[in-house]
Amino acid sequence: AVRWHFYSSAIVKEAQKFNERDFGKGARSFISLIYNSFVFLETYTTAEIRNQKLEIRNVLDKWIMSRLHETARDLTVRLDAYEIAEATQVLESFADDLSRWYLRRSRKRAEALTVLRHVLLETSKLIAPFMPFFAEALYKSLGGEKESVHMEDWLVSDNTIIDKELTDDMAEVRRIANLALASRAEEKLKVRQPLASLTVKSGALQGKQELCAILADEVNVKQVVFDETME
Repeated sequence: AVRWHFYSSAIVKEAQKFNERDFGKGARSFISLIYNSFVFLETYTTAEIRNQKLEIRNVLDKWIMSRLHETARDLTVRLDAYEIAEATQVLESFADDLSRWYLRRSRKRAEALTVLRHVLLETSKLIAPFMPFFAEALYKSLGGEKESVHMEDWLVSDNTIIDKELTDDMAEVRRIANLALASRAEEKLKVRQPLASLTVKSGALQGKQELCAILADEVNVKQVVFDETME
């Protein structure tokens, strides 16, 4: 927590007075996102799932793998430039995507647990320079093959796995979902109440059935309709 506080705060660039209220706040949030994902994995993983091979088929799995390698790429660039605070922001963004979107949208898919284990194992390597003890505990809890996470090779990003179009499309799904949920709240329509359809002006997701299915499930509508003429 101490390391993360100094790495992620403005102290890296300029002198500041120590603020006890801010101390650990960012670290606790970041650690909680990673740790909660790990707890979910351990709670629902069976011996059969633990022995399954990694298979990337679902669009959410493809997306989180793309985000993992984007994170490794961007993190490497930031660290090579000694931009430490910016590097922590890269990791925080990924942790948010992993816990608050991938995990939440994949809770009903048993096959996602194999992907989650892989992603968390690779994440432990990425956070090792920042939080060595937490990274070590995570790595060993996930059954890392080497004696220590600090003996692992750095994750080198694979451009064949990075899918910028998918990343942009998933960001659009989340943007529209947030707007739709805000409209539901404004109209006092609870999310558990299913609606017939959601009409969307943007055509970015048109024809992309898997993404539309995620959007429809997130906002609890039976179908997503596109109408670029709507105001």
